[in-house]
Amino acid sequence: MKIGYNTAAFERLAQIEKELFAAKDELIELSEQTCGINKITDLKKFLEQPGQYLVDLYRTLYLSNRPEHLDFKTILENETRVSISRINEVKVRYDKATLEMRNHAPTLNADTMTSNLDPKAFDIILDPVKKDHYNALKSFLYAIENLKNYTNVNSPMNFVRSIPDLTLQGLQPTIQINKFTK
Repeated sequence: MKIGYNTAAFERLAQIEKELFAAKDELIELSEQTCGINKITDLKKFLEQPGQYLVDLYRTLYLSNRPEHLDFKTILENETRVSISRINEVKVRYDKATLEMRNHAPTLNADTMTSNLDPKAFDIILDPVKKDHYNALKSFLYAIENLKNYTNVNSPMNFVRSIPDLTLQGLQPTIQINKFTK
């Protein structure tokens, strides 16, 4: 039974996912500046080591006739004016966002990145073992609200003090749902 929703966690991860996709797009844009449009053949390999991937790709596309002993990273930076350190900075942002998302991180394939952020994963589910206790508290709170129709209930704080599973939200007593989850 759903008893709540963790809006803050969902919104936080949605923002991080937005930053992650923005970092991916920025890396692709930098690759287009160096090697041309639609040259990335394996997005997953590219996002694992974008700097090295671009150096290798640039070398294959434009420097195949050059001797092996040359520093192809320096050649790429000089000819394209795109710095590998800039690519690595964006990669760090991408990795940080991926780590923060943990099991909600996007799925990465050779040609696509798909979101795994499911709003249903942030539903707060009632532990079946604690269901009777939760329902008793819910009935108690309903009884307090109903009692207000007949008499002056001027200090709901007293109820919160006497029942440790309640808390005040503003001046309203509410159930501490974190005590009733799986």
